[in-house]
Amino acid sequence: MKIERTSIVLIVVILLCVLLTQKASADELYIVATESTRQGSHNWFGFLEFEEVPFNFLLPNEFGDYKEEKFIVIMGSINESKDIKDILSQILTEGEVKWLSRKGNGNLYLKSDIWTQGQKIAVVAGSDQNALKKVRKANKEEWCDIIIEWFDLEGNPGSLLPY
Repeated sequence: MKIERTSIVLIVVILLCVLLTQKASADELYIVATESTRQGSHNWFGFLEFEEVPFNFLLPNEFGDYKEEKFIVIMGSINESKDIKDILSQILTEGEVKWLSRKGNGNLYLKSDIWTQGQKIAVVAGSDQNALKKVRKANKEEWCDIIIEWFDLEGNPGSLLPY
């Protein structure tokens, strides 16, 4: 009788551990960018890999099937691709899109609940690749904190040093 009870408790503990592990790892980051933006952001992707953030890279034309995911980063220059501009126009206000279209402008925007409740979206955008690079570097601590918060990571300032 005691062995049966111990076995049942052990099975329940194992099942709980498996379920909690699956829940903890269920969230993934979906990153939408063109291939040229991805190549220009290799240190940013390196940070995600270093912190072991589970992510999926999507080209802008692949985004439609994933727009209801919980954690999304849109990264790009508004004038580089019609697809990126269309996505940004769905997330940002008309004024934000207009401002981003002006030469040299760039910004980090945080949006929530755009396509589904509980959704969090970070937009790192600029008027061109140079403006995008500047805004990404100028806001590196902020987007680092965002990713750490979203994925409940322990902050590691050392992972930003090579950036």
